[in-house]
Amino acid sequence: MTKRVGRVLIIVLAVSGLTFYFSCTQPKDILTPVSRSDLYLWGNDLEPRLKPQNMPTNPDGMIYELWVVNDNDTASLGKFGYSQDSLKFYDENGNERPDSNHFALDGDIFHYSQIFVSIETNPDTLPESPGPIMLIDDVTDPSANQIKLRFPLSDSLWIAVAEFNMETPSDSDANANDGFGIWFSSYSEKSGAVRDTTKLDSVRLVYMEDSTLPQDTFTWWIDTIVNDTTYNIVGVYGLDTIGHLVVRFDSVLQKDTTWPYTVMVDKGVDPNVTRFFYTVGDSTTFTFENFSQIDYGIPNYSAYGWKYKGWIVSPEVPVHAVGKITLPAYTINSNPTDSLIPGIEGGLLTTGTFADATAPDDGNLYSLGPRVPPFPGEDFLTNLPFPASGWQGLLPRATGNSGTIFITLEPDNFVTDTTNFPLFVLLKPLPSSREYLQDYSDHIYEFTMKNLTPTNRLTDSFPMIVVEIERF
Repeated sequence: MTKRVGRVLIIVLAVSGLTFYFSCTQPKDILTPVSRSDLYLWGNDLEPRLKPQNMPTNPDGMIYELWVVNDNDTASLGKFGYSQDSLKFYDENGNERPDSNHFALDGDIFHYSQIFVSIETNPDTLPESPGPIMLIDDVTDPSANQIKLRFPLSDSLWIAVAEFNMETPSDSDANANDGFGIWFSSYSEKSGAVRDTTKLDSVRLVYMEDSTLPQDTFTWWIDTIVNDTTYNIVGVYGLDTIGHLVVRFDSVLQKDTTWPYTVMVDKGVDPNVTRFFYTVGDSTTFTFENFSQIDYGIPNYSAYGWKYKGWIVSPEVPVHAVGKITLPAYTINSNPTDSLIPGIEGGLLTTGTFADATAPDDGNLYSLGPRVPPFPGEDFLTNLPFPASGWQGLLPRATGNSGTIFITLEPDNFVTDTTNFPLFVLLKPLPSSREYLQDYSDHIYEFTMKNLTPTNRLTDSFPMIVVEIERF
């Protein structure tokens, strides 16, 4: 049934004419109008009878829906569940779908510009509007250009990179609680110096018009020469603020001709005028925490209804803390001794969701205060969802008992916060010991994550559906 677009996103997609992977001119009917289109969802084109490639099992309370869209309207071809274990399609009630991977459209599919799969709540609270778009492609003639439904912007996502560090800046102590936090940025301790101007000495006025007089004849204490006002200056260095003092010197505007020659302070360059000399205090050196970030190249998916979410799974986290990890649809462990995700039997914690990797995430529930970097992440120091007694952080108490940090893509309408959505983007095992946190040469903590999206070594790890079309 045709439905009026209920989401600005679909109009934007149709009007802008976004092209995903391939496009070609839609064929024109030159014979009788097409009144029905049958669509079949298959796996990759090398083995076309396989079921959808790496399609995750729809989570509890969620279901997929197939749509087509043109400039004005969308048409739903129906909802479906899918099991990656049985490789079967199911209906909204969890029963095996009688039509399996077959979907029918009243009318000609070539009247539509794009086809996509959304993810919906089940039951659907907004049945007239598509939910977050999970897989999409242009409608083309498959005999000339096969339709492949893929995750939006996948051609950009596979080059994305990310780093993380394990500092805890919210505790205001650079040397405490390392290994209790995860921040998606690099970290280093840097040094700086400020020169205070409060330790004034050797203040003197030199009256150059009478060079026969010794210079020290005109030396006075500061309170007899200038009116001074002290100011507190705060400089911002990384997350730290360093205060120091400066003094403003007011010029003496009167010039006397009798002893002791009160003279005007002048900063000009003419050698025949009065100069004001003073010596400032010593430099004060300090260190500060510097969080920075390269351009990760992570696409912003908020227009498609998705966000990123950071996660930690670790034996150090109680299993009941948040929930259990949901694994991706593809095989993650080639053998038991070479696990891609160490610690998968442990408990799960999240750093929170974010749309833009260069900006703060949606909240810091477990940080001690507002002193946090302007990037996604979290300190796990307070308000933990389990008893904090004996909590020693995310890193193992014994070498080798490590966990994993990973980033997933999550639909905005995801109905649970106790597990992840099974679309893994970036991943990195946690250090197996705290001694690996620090590069002692320049106190840098950072770990580069592994990209798990298509074409970057775990080939085609994201879902992909080939669409076969019959028109009548």
